[in-house]
Amino acid sequence: MGKIQINYEGSLRCRTSAEKFGDIITDAPAESGGKEEAFSPTDMVVIALGSCMLTIMAMAAKKTGIDIKGTKFEGYKKMYDGPRRIGEINIVFSMCPGIPGDKRKPVEQGAVACPVHKSLDPDIKYSIEFKYPD
Repeated sequence: MGKIQINYEGSLRCRTSAEKFGDIITDAPAESGGKEEAFSPTDMVVIALGSCMLTIMAMAAKKTGIDIKGTKFEGYKKMYDGPRRIGEINIVFSMCPGIPGDKRKPVEQGAVACPVHKSLDPDIKYSIEFKYPD
């Protein structure tokens, strides 16, 4: 990855630019005085976590000869006060159909093996649920 630049644009909004990937805008939530017209920085943490988990799960699935295309991540964060931080992240994976029972555990283990999950504060509480359609 190349250089990342972040420019504070005022009104609690930042624009992040990367040479290869374009721009990402973040806004503070309305309750913090922001415009809430884009994801907040803490929303981006959950986005990074979900994308990372799905990617590592897909890598684990590929090693067992399956594809998890169509699997979905839903993440909900709860903020704690004093000091304000992410305190809880609740995750639900809606798994694609056709994953044999004996191949599910390695895929599920991939979720918690992702580098983003390992990099976050260990005091964050997690609930992770895997829903299989069959």
